[in-house]
Amino acid sequence: MSGARVLLLGLVVVVFVVACLAVFAWRISRHRAFTRGLRGTAVVVEVRPMTLLQRKSVTERPTEFVTVATAEVPRGVQVSQKIPAGSYAVGQVVPVVQHPRDPHRLYLDRPDLEPNALVVYLPLVAALMAPVTLAIAVTRAGAGA
Repeated sequence: MSGARVLLLGLVVVVFVVACLAVFAWRISRHRAFTRGLRGTAVVVEVRPMTLLQRKSVTERPTEFVTVATAEVPRGVQVSQKIPAGSYAVGQVVPVVQHPRDPHRLYLDRPDLEPNALVVYLPLVAALMAPVTLAIAVTRAGAGA
């Protein structure tokens, strides 16, 4: 394998690893907020249906945006979870999880809305396997030439 091809493959692997680590950082931050966050209650102040464009899927079941208000944030915060339509009504008191350092990051305390640990750690596994795969490919190509 020529040096230019190895360099190009190395660059592609570096970009892939950086992207995987960015996705992992986002997912682990959310996972940690959900597992180690401050638990409490909030009041639903707004429920709006998601448009088809916001759902990003034609076959996905209808979902809603839910805005909840706490004592720290009385104006309300829109949760970043896809809530099944009809689950909540305005005025309903719901359990929430707050990020330990940010009162504006709230999640509804529903484990069924959060990804499992496999989905959280999969980008890290992919980032660790990419350089190994590149090394194996380069050594096999070098041995075959």
